[in-house]
Amino acid sequence: SNIAAMYWSHAGSSFEMQCLGRWWATLPREQWPDEALSEILADFDNKNHDEFGETWKSVGDRRQEIVLIGPGMGDATNREIIQ
Repeated sequence: SNIAAMYWSHAGSSFEMQCLGRWWATLPREQWPDEALSEILADFDNKNHDEFGETWKSVGDRRQEIVLIGPGMGDATNREIIQ
């Protein structure tokens, strides 16, 4: 989702999906906790990201991550397929 950060875990027959909340980029900076500002911005692709401006060319803190666990999952063939 462009607004909600989702968590998806799938291993064998086990499956879990949940909403973790909103991406920080979708909230006005005034709503960010002051004590976490540097940690939040560390996840941004552009520290000057402006979600509410007329145009923006960055995605803020949005991202997708994939983790493969198992024998041989990190080999060059699998990395090439994923990329």
